[in-house]
Amino acid sequence: MRFNQRICDLIEDREDLTLTTVAEKIDVPLHYMSKFKKQGTISFCNLLKLSHVMSLDTVESKDLMYNWCLELNSTELIKQSFEYAAIIRDTELLNELINKYLIEETSIREYVGVYKILYDYMKDTLSGNDIEVELDRYGKIQDPVLRVLSEIMKCYNYYFDKNFERMLTIGNEIENSILAVSENRKLFIRNCYIHRVAELFCTVCLQLNDLKATRHYARIIINANICNKTVADAYYRLGMSYLTEEKRLCLQYLEQSHEVAKKSGIFELEQETKHNLMLAKIYYEDRVLSFEEIDQIKKAFYQKDDDDFIIFFKAIASKDYGIMHEVLEHFFAQSNYFFAGLIARKLYNEGDNHPTLKWIMGYKKEKRGINFEENCISNLCNDIHYTNNRQGNRNKELSN
Repeated sequence: MRFNQRICDLIEDREDLTLTTVAEKIDVPLHYMSKFKKQGTISFCNLLKLSHVMSLDTVESKDLMYNWCLELNSTELIKQSFEYAAIIRDTELLNELINKYLIEETSIREYVGVYKILYDYMKDTLSGNDIEVELDRYGKIQDPVLRVLSEIMKCYNYYFDKNFERMLTIGNEIENSILAVSENRKLFIRNCYIHRVAELFCTVCLQLNDLKATRHYARIIINANICNKTVADAYYRLGMSYLTEEKRLCLQYLEQSHEVAKKSGIFELEQETKHNLMLAKIYYEDRVLSFEEIDQIKKAFYQKDDDDFIIFFKAIASKDYGIMHEVLEHFFAQSNYFFAGLIARKLYNEGDNHPTLKWIMGYKKEKRGINFEENCISNLCNDIHYTNNRQGNRNKELSN
């Protein structure tokens, strides 16, 4: 029995559902459901909504989508199922899809190749610095929509290489390519790509000290609300963007980052967000930590020596202007203008009259041309989690 026929039979066998009520619940005309029953035509967004209508809770709907993604018989829906698995960080489903279509001779085969590279990166078996090499080894990608993803993935590589200039150069090109993706048949994948771009540039713009852009992209991610990890990371960057401007907002957003992380079930993320909040509070206390205290913090929260805050506090702990200037130069050479500015501000406030300090405190590299509104993919949250009733409150919270 065909996939669509089996779903419609399940609907008609239930006492609480009919094709008419389902059409109302997913906000489509009745003839849309009739066409789905006869021909199997449905958008991926509406398939997600349908999974919620037929489930008691989000967990059940996720299980339903897991099974459906492995049963789809439409080429377009199969392609979008790869992105669905990747964007919600379901590596088990993504691996199942890759293996299922590994010997596929159709256009789906390209998706297998590119998403296998992404899967290996997600599983830490492929270094971020090697993504572009693997994509080049794979060869020219024919599918124009998949080519957009490959360009986004190359930006992951540029980020690890600290080639931020390259990222900014092609950033607008990628955004324009995303805008060219059909809003009708490919709306879901289009919105996922916007989310990926927001993740990239939220991270990079904070380093480049472009605080306005950081906040913009952070709010896109928070409004989308598709994954606790990405939302926690976005709240962190939103909070850090206020570190030198508004203590209340900074700590408020860092606390929210920690609260979201606790819901993720990821111990390392929970510890990291707790660490971020604690170090921000220490920053506001304006006290000098001892090297012993810094090492204790590092061990307690499993931080590495190259953590930006750890480097910052070690420089302050040295009480040596020479070392602090070396760290400033280190941050600046890495295009980490945000932390370079923090060190410069500390030196300036302690009476260092070096002529470049005030300039470094305000130095930033701006990303020009932002093409997406902050609430442009709020519906991505509604499609994946079916949370229309909660989205309004989140938007109000972010506007404070």
